[in-house]
Amino acid sequence: MLDMTNPIYSNETAAREHLEGIRWADAVYCPHCGGFDGIKKLGGAAAAKGLWHCTPCRKKFTVTVGTVFESAAISP
Repeated sequence: MLDMTNPIYSNETAAREHLEGIRWADAVYCPHCGGFDGIKKLGGAAAAKGLWHCTPCRKKFTVTVGTVFESAAISP
C-alpha cells in the first residue's frame, strides 16, 4: 500500500536519499564514464545538495543524471 505520508513524497532531501539508495545500492558510480573510483561527494555552502564529482572524467553529477528525473523541474 502506498503511504503518501512518507517523507520521500514531500521532502526533497528524503526523496534524493531514497533515490540514491535505490540507484546506488552497492556503490556510487559516475553516470558519465561509469567509473567507481575517485567519486567524491561535494559539500559546503556553494555546492548543490546531492552533488558528486568524478575525478577521472572531471564531471559533476547528481543521482538524477541519466534518468527521467534529470530535466524535471522541482518546485518547493
